[in-house]
Amino acid sequence: MTDSTDLARRLGVALGDGYAVERTLGEGGFAVVFLVRDLALKRKLAVKVLSPDMITSKSVLERFRLEAETVAQLSHPNIVPLHFIGQQDDLLYLAMQCVDGGSIGDRLKRDGMLAVDDAVRVMREVASALEHAHRRGVTHRDIKPANVLIDAESGRSLVTDFGIARSPDTKGLTATGVMLGTPAYLSPEQVTGEAIDHRVDIYALGVMAYEMLAGRVPFEGATPTAAMMKRLAGPPEPVSALRREVPAELAAVINNCLAADAAERYQSAGDVVRALGGEAVSVSMPAARVKPAARSGAKGRREIAAVAGVVLLGVAAVWFMRGRAPAAVGIAAAPDMVTIAAGEYAIGSDSGPSVAKPRHMEKVSAFRIERTEVTVAAYNEFVVATHAPAPWPGAVPAGTLPVTRVPWGDAANFCA
Repeated sequence: MTDSTDLARRLGVALGDGYAVERTLGEGGFAVVFLVRDLALKRKLAVKVLSPDMITSKSVLERFRLEAETVAQLSHPNIVPLHFIGQQDDLLYLAMQCVDGGSIGDRLKRDGMLAVDDAVRVMREVASALEHAHRRGVTHRDIKPANVLIDAESGRSLVTDFGIARSPDTKGLTATGVMLGTPAYLSPEQVTGEAIDHRVDIYALGVMAYEMLAGRVPFEGATPTAAMMKRLAGPPEPVSALRREVPAELAAVINNCLAADAAERYQSAGDVVRALGGEAVSVSMPAARVKPAARSGAKGRREIAAVAGVVLLGVAAVWFMRGRAPAAVGIAAAPDMVTIAAGEYAIGSDSGPSVAKPRHMEKVSAFRIERTEVTVAAYNEFVVATHAPAPWPGAVPAGTLPVTRVPWGDAANFCA
């Protein structure tokens, strides 16, 4: 990532004398967000700048431009509006309304949980924003507390960061085998690599609602992978059991959003709004406008990859939960590996997604799996030794981080 101070200087030059770059609001893997003051119109903007280091990646550049095009077509009181997009040489940026009240994630860190009435209001407003986006064929795919901002004056919730959204025109943008999103909020169909549609947003909204009321996400584990596997095994503990003042009717709405099988969830975000006592236009989602992820047949089922914590440890676990025992790996025992004994194990779930049904017994040969996620340092040794493509753009990340973005084929070669 380019130094943010230099990036701020270059942004100031690109924007010109009519704008003042004041400070950094946040940094991510591909971009830095700056607070910028529009001197002529006396307003504050949040300007997202793509790291020039990323310009060499066509997919990242295309995704950044797509975000601008996606947000530009959405006009809703609960979606952060886009003002303009600009480019000067290798500096690409987009300017959005600056929302002063922080995010729901900030409130959860500060307060632990929200009042029931506040959580209901946020849930209803986010669902309304999603209904608007879904009607236009746009699936957000990363609904979470950090991506819901609060207007300080009105208290209104605004959905932001459509950086990995899927619209009718994004076919082919995401490489086969790459799973996008934040692990804690991924739906079961995203975890197992199945086709997805707008209902993944409804699931993520259910996770966020649960977290707002309980102070924690419904599925937790020692690692992101372990937490993801739990959602394939059955429903979480009802939020009303963790917090008595949550009405049974509200708990039922959240449970419906969290249904492991997408067909058993609310079929539109408008249904969620109505269930919470609001009004929304019922929408029948046309198949031509909501396109599933590009996966098909055995190849698509195998190409499960890692992003934002979905790492190589999950490969064996996903196969195990889906009823496909991985073959025994012929490598010497190592201190950082554990042996799974041969035997007959319960596979799948009667209440999970269709790919996991039915729950049944399966004989599994002994195999070994690493005790923790594979680190960048360990995977980089493999890259250097075999000249395999590195899954990270630019410089090698910190060696202690878990490696991400590894396609199935490379993961299999690493394990071999």
